Amino acid sequence: MKVEASVSGFRVKETVKETRTENERKSRQPDTYWSWIVCVVGVVSLIIVLGCSYCFGIIFPFLLDEFNEGKSNTAWVGSLAMAATGLFGPVAGRLTDCFGARAVVICGSLMSAAGLMLTSLVPNLYLMLLTYGGISGFGSSLIYISIFEIVPRYFIKHRSLATGLITMSTGASLVVMGPVCQALVDLFGWRGAFRGMSCFVSIIFFIAWTLDPNVANEEAEVAVEETQPFKSRQTCRILDFSMWGNVTYIVLNVTSFFVFIGHTIPTVHFGRYSEDLGVTKNLMTWLYSCIGLSSLLTRILGSKLCDIIGPHRVLLVFGTVGAVANSVLLPLATNWTWLLCFTIVYGLADGLIAVGAVFSSLQILTQRQKAQGFGFYQLCVCTALLFGAPIGGLVADKTNSYPTAFLCAGGIEAVGVLIMLIFICVRRVEFSQTKIQTDSENSSSTALLVIEKETVL
Repeated sequence: MKVEASVSGFRVKETVKETRTENERKSRQPDTYWSWIVCVVGVVSLIIVLGCSYCFGIIFPFLLDEFNEGKSNTAWVGSLAMAATGLFGPVAGRLTDCFGARAVVICGSLMSAAGLMLTSLVPNLYLMLLTYGGISGFGSSLIYISIFEIVPRYFIKHRSLATGLITMSTGASLVVMGPVCQALVDLFGWRGAFRGMSCFVSIIFFIAWTLDPNVANEEAEVAVEETQPFKSRQTCRILDFSMWGNVTYIVLNVTSFFVFIGHTIPTVHFGRYSEDLGVTKNLMTWLYSCIGLSSLLTRILGSKLCDIIGPHRVLLVFGTVGAVANSVLLPLATNWTWLLCFTIVYGLADGLIAVGAVFSSLQILTQRQKAQGFGFYQLCVCTALLFGAPIGGLVADKTNSYPTAFLCAGGIEAVGVLIMLIFICVRRVEFSQTKIQTDSENSSSTALLVIEKETVL
């Protein structure tokens, strides 16, 4: 029996080695030229699909005039579109685990393009919630979550840089798609703009074929050695909730919820506020582009800053900067020059808040938790995006004052920063107490050892 067991064990090891060798031959290697191709495809895909959602502020005034539904009700459309990338995050993460990033991105591009095309045909605002926020939003979520899952796997040495590049796509989406969206609106109206954006999203269908999910890395080698019963248990799980047992992960979600509720309010309402101050539509477009450009530049540098001081500190510091910009700088801005100053500061804070939040979540999660854990985190963040703009619109409608709404936005963002600050302070106190206790135990052990030696002597 022992001989048979040893022989079978030897066969299993040989099979594992053969499987690993075969997988290494079929899989693409990390940190190669193909890795950078995948990274570029990910950046371009996110710029297009996020730009179609984040440019809603440019179309927002036209929808107000078209449907006459009020600021709060109209803002729900844009909020749902921007929030959809995270609202469907856990489902998108599960689909990515099951079918691979390439298949999910291709399906997401088709769904998003169809949703945008249907949006150009809607007769009322409520159907737009379904087509723009629901159908197109779900497609955007499939693309967004899959890109953040596949691109870091192609890198080991330059993983922080690659993650920073795909994170910068949110800022780049406003820089690139903002002028494109404005040009489409000027030429074809807001309905024609949605048709044009549908054509741009169709590009993702063709470039997504480069996203080969078979990439060799350390985690893949460990996965080969998993036992079959463990694999079957993992397959039976619809969703993995293990990350919610981590207190740090919970605090990060709560903090991000409040920070992003306050931070997203100016994104949608900034266009109408600028018009009320007499800013022309062309200048308003450039102000949006300025936000995107500032956010883009800081996201590139933000990955290195996270390596130096830590992502949670980046989120804490620049969350404070964003709260001050929303509650102080924007309400005091009464002309184009001051609005330009606000866009620069807001874009700076926006880029570093996003980088700090993404890096913090990915740092906390294990490799097995990353796809669904990042999806749950995006669900939390995008729930905040969903409610942020309508809350700002409601305050503006009730008080008939945008400055009051922006003051409220800064206060909500400050609450999130305060929650994280309290958690960090509590953890430091606990760490200090543990260290003191450990030092005292070590000193006691040393003293006992000295006494024993003296006794022996």
